[in-house]
Amino acid sequence: MKALAVIRTRGLVKTGRAEYDRAVQVFNQWNAGHSVDEDRVRAFFRDLKTDRLQTAPRMRKDGTVAVPARPYQPATINLFKAGLKKAIARTEISSEQRAALDVVFREIDAGSEESAVDDRKFLTQEEVSRMIRKSSPRTGAMILFLFETGMRISEALALLQSDYSRGKLTIRHGKGNKKRVIDVAPELMARVRAAFPGKRFVFENQKGEAFSRRYWSKVIAQTGLDALGEAVHPHMMRHSFAMHYIPVYGIDKVSKTLGHASAAITIDMYCHRKLSEDDVQANWTKWQTLLEGHE
Repeated sequence: MKALAVIRTRGLVKTGRAEYDRAVQVFNQWNAGHSVDEDRVRAFFRDLKTDRLQTAPRMRKDGTVAVPARPYQPATINLFKAGLKKAIARTEISSEQRAALDVVFREIDAGSEESAVDDRKFLTQEEVSRMIRKSSPRTGAMILFLFETGMRISEALALLQSDYSRGKLTIRHGKGNKKRVIDVAPELMARVRAAFPGKRFVFENQKGEAFSRRYWSKVIAQTGLDALGEAVHPHMMRHSFAMHYIPVYGIDKVSKTLGHASAAITIDMYCHRKLSEDDVQANWTKWQTLLEGHE
């Protein structure tokens, strides 16, 4: 028996917080007059996390609906969880019903922003070089910097000129507000500074301010379309750095450069692929050559 059937036509009520109310708007649009029960809540979050995008619309500022280009990200899903919980809490339901819904929300796993990376989420060095050759000196410098440092775009945009000294770059605003220091080729920094002659930020616009993430997401996406025929997200450069340099420098060094809490996280993300049929056959062919005449 369902624990909750709140409102069939009007949907959940707003919470008074803009970021939560957006979640309520999207849910009500998606739910389209159905009763609000445990199965519907589960289905809603399942659709947000999968490819069933037509059932998980986004709400524009003018109140109209826009179908998103990809599933909602974990941070947004967590925000939606908080918003719907708040909205349901404003509904008159029994303590038993509320407890049942709490169980549902605890079951919902938004996933991780940095989950296991498959082949579609990273680029080869050749593909990155094609993007650089296709772009302006400024865009090329940004793409090369992200690929060679493995930084998140938010970390790069927060860098100050004073954060670089003698081949060392201090990242003060890493994930979880953790600080780390990485080695950077002086030639790379010289290229970046030639393209971005700012006074305060490493990546500074003409107004003397830090660029927005949205700006670079658009620029890099368009560069990917122009050079590779597909949109590229800045975070793909971080994945590409890891996939390219782990075989060269090893897990431990790459993990520390990425700022992961442990090498285990790096392994889970980038070392999950098994040997393919071609890999196995190539290895066996090599053994046949090495052991020829020693049957």
